[in-house]
Amino acid sequence: MRLAALAFTVFSLAGAARAAERTLSIEGELMGPKDKSLGKAQVLVAARGTDRTRGVFGELTLILDVDVGPTFDKDCNLVTVTGRVEEAVAEGKPKRHDLKRTTIHACGPSTEASLSAGANRVVVTVRPAP
Repeated sequence: MRLAALAFTVFSLAGAARAAERTLSIEGELMGPKDKSLGKAQVLVAARGTDRTRGVFGELTLILDVDVGPTFDKDCNLVTVTGRVEEAVAEGKPKRHDLKRTTIHACGPSTEASLSAGANRVVVTVRPAP
């Protein structure tokens, strides 16, 4: 009985280790007027991890906070994205446009979501890292 319990524990931990090894590439592309790309910011995040990426594109700064959680499907993850776009101004504090918090069910080779930030838009693409 003890041997069966030990074997179950070892195999459970091995499965959890494989799930933790999964890494996602999360890319935020800042789109300007007329859907013209202003630039991209990318971050690699391990499953069940959090990270932040920052991209500066001229007078605009894109900041994305990413939280990757598990799902019951082994090839999928829940990715929660929050962030903001800041516009530099000549005097004072920069203008901030907060992005609406969204949760993406990332499955397959690529999953996209779009977030609006003032006059700009951010396209978030989630892919398994190579």
